[in-house]
Amino acid sequence: MKLLISNDTKIKAADLVRKRITPNSEAAHSLLFKMVDKGMLEKEKVPPAKGKGGHTQTLYQRKR
Repeated sequence: MKLLISNDTKIKAADLVRKRITPNSEAAHSLLFKMVDKGMLEKEKVPPAKGKGGHTQTLYQRKR
C-alpha cells in the first residue's frame, strides 16, 4: 500500500476512506483486519491522553 511507504508510517481505517481506497469505514476495518491476519500489518491500540477523554485509536503499520 502506498500509504505505508516506510515502516514508521501508521495509518487508521479513516485514512483508507479519505483516500477512497475503501467506500466506508466498515470496509476499511475489514481490509485492515485481513491484512493483520495475513501477517502483513501490525495493530496497535492507542488510548486517549489522560484527562482528555475521547476514544482508543487503532493504528496499523507494516510488519517489521
